[in-house]
Amino acid sequence: LNDTRMKRSYPVDCGVLNKHQDEHTYRTNSEASASNTISQISYNNLSTYFAVKRVDCNVEIIKLPNIKANNNANKINPILIQPQHETDYNDCYNYVTFNNNNLIAYKNGVYDLNKSNSKQSSLRPTLKLGEDDNNINFFYGNKFLVKSKGDEFGVLAYEPVGGKVKKVFGTSCGSSILGLVNVNSESSHFTFLALKDRSIKCFDVSSGKEYWSVPEGCGRRVCNSLCLPVVGNGEGAEFNLLGASSTDINGLVRLWDIRSAQPAASFTGHVNRREQCRVSLSPCLRYLAVGGEGKDGGCLYDLRGGGGRGVV
Repeated sequence: LNDTRMKRSYPVDCGVLNKHQDEHTYRTNSEASASNTISQISYNNLSTYFAVKRVDCNVEIIKLPNIKANNNANKINPILIQPQHETDYNDCYNYVTFNNNNLIAYKNGVYDLNKSNSKQSSLRPTLKLGEDDNNINFFYGNKFLVKSKGDEFGVLAYEPVGGKVKKVFGTSCGSSILGLVNVNSESSHFTFLALKDRSIKCFDVSSGKEYWSVPEGCGRRVCNSLCLPVVGNGEGAEFNLLGASSTDINGLVRLWDIRSAQPAASFTGHVNRREQCRVSLSPCLRYLAVGGEGKDGGCLYDLRGGGGRGVV
């Protein structure tokens, strides 16, 4: 972190935008309504599965088709993950994250896709923490789990075989933790927290100490979403950028340089007054995508400068 030189040039030629697979369409059987609006879509590192999370906190896991076998995604039955509790506002911040294999971390549990059964209505967790635990996520190459509980940030040693966990430490952040993100790689020791007091904290898990904190991480409103750039192999520590979105000034996205805790850029060309619109960085770090409430929907910003903006 003391090295201020960029470790690679931008944008990275990741091939995502010009070497994609043929188009496939997946349609759910449920009727469109406010209760099942899609709030998040995420992929595993190999892009063999993707997760669709809805505002009612139900999650569908869809296996992507094998192009060579000419399979059709419409014929694949989704794996359903249902919340094991009554949902509340803080559940909207929980991300669906994959590890490097077939495990999923969501809310307060870990799920194994290899144990899905067509006879079950939904996939059961192989590991379930306490009812008040939130934001469980894989960390440091699946060797640990990080999670939140109220204002406490915790780290657990994790054994995927057998699903055993052991508490390493927990620390109070002084305000309720709404969301957290990290890179699941041994190249990064950092976890980033969005707090209810509008601050963003960078926590160094290796030392057990807070590395930096900014009081208004994304303006005068709490962060709706945090994101880190991650390429296909799971590495991402060399990019040194953190994205945050909020409803401040009717829609704000702010990029932070994690080495200096200084804002690198701000974007305000989209509409986000109420909903928890997510933000995401492309693996090549050329584009930043954010959801929107306006008639144009989401926006795609060109990070090369010049204020480039496209409608999604």
